[in-house]
Order: sequence, then C-alpha cells, then structure tokens
Amino acid sequence: METGGLDSDGRQFKSAEEMWREEVGDANRRSQWYKQGVGYWQGVEASVDGVLGGYGHVSEADIKASEAFLNTLLADYFPDAATNRHLVALGTLSLTLLSHGPYTHIAIPCIDML
Repeated sequence: METGGLDSDGRQFKSAEEMWREEVGDANRRSQWYKQGVGYWQGVEASVDGVLGGYGHVSEADIKASEAFLNTLLADYFPDAATNRHLVALGTLSLTLLSHGPYTHIAIPCIDML
C-alpha cells in the first residue's frame, strides 16, 4: 500500500518513506518536528470541537467509512488479528470508532487532551 503524494507545502514524494526521510532525516530535525507538533496541540482547545478545528461532530457516515477503511488495513496487514487485539487510537475517532473494542490505548501528546 505504498503510494506517493504531496506534503502540506505541495512537495511531491514517491512514498511516505521518502517524505519522512526528507522531513525528519536526522535526530535534530526529528526532535524539532515533534516539538512543533506538541506546540500546535498545546494551543488547541482541549475538546472534540477544538481538536477537529471547529467540526466537533463526527457523522455516522464518517465513522462507518473509517471503520471500513480500518478493517481493510487490518485484514491486509494483520490477517490473523482477532477481535481481542489491542488497538492504539490516535485522534478523535477513538471515542466513537475504537472505544467499542475490548482494549483501546489512546496516544495523545498533551496531558490537557485527556
């Protein structure tokens, strides 16, 4: 499932690996990249509406499409996955999409977001 694309500055990359190599290639750049990310999230209101940039409601259609996409990824990359596997949730879909599973770990960079 390796495909190319554009970053937020419009630069084209042949793969995600190529983009990450360019973005955070050395230890200093990697550290700076993560610090900038945490800085962004520290300035966002600690609510679903804040995290979603003013779009605090996630529609049922979005949840169903995300679930179908996630199931495709799990089937492709983890064909032996059972329903009791641990999932790590990044983002607000964890509340509506992944919280129905038996184990969900949420990774959030700022303590205020918990």
